Amino acid sequence: MKKMLLSSAVLLFSIMGHAQVSGQPNTQLPAPKTKSLAQADLQVTELSLVSVQKNAGTKRLTIRVSVTIKNNGNMKAGTSYLKAFFKNAGISKAIEPPKSIRALNPGESFTEEYVFERGYSSDTGYTLTTFEFWVRADFPNIVKESNEVNNGSAVINITPPTN
Repeated sequence: MKKMLLSSAVLLFSIMGHAQVSGQPNTQLPAPKTKSLAQADLQVTELSLVSVQKNAGTKRLTIRVSVTIKNNGNMKAGTSYLKAFFKNAGISKAIEPPKSIRALNPGESFTEEYVFERGYSSDTGYTLTTFEFWVRADFPNIVKESNEVNNGSAVINITPPTN
């Protein structure tokens, strides 16, 4: 019976193979592989209208907005671009050119005013009615981010002046 217990203990001990002898660490197991999860994460945290002006001669609107962008990631975000979009009369369109965004350290944010222009006329279908406006940071995905789908702002409605 003692031989059977001793044999079972030796067998179990050898199967486990993870025993430590005299307090020395077990070096038979490979070190766990770790992957760096450090990435930037740019987000538009605020978009607000500063002003909108109409130039009847050129049939253009000048839209001035205040945009706050934050790097919620744990790695520096390099220089990228901010792109504006509008939707009017069922037509969505980007406003060219995109604006430059400076590099941001982890946790850093900045607020800046940007000016965008867009045309309007009955020929193009872009009318002087209320339209939707939004911006997207890191356009077109230059910065490697932990979340590539959270770069858009909330949509704001802009009503152009009538005079």
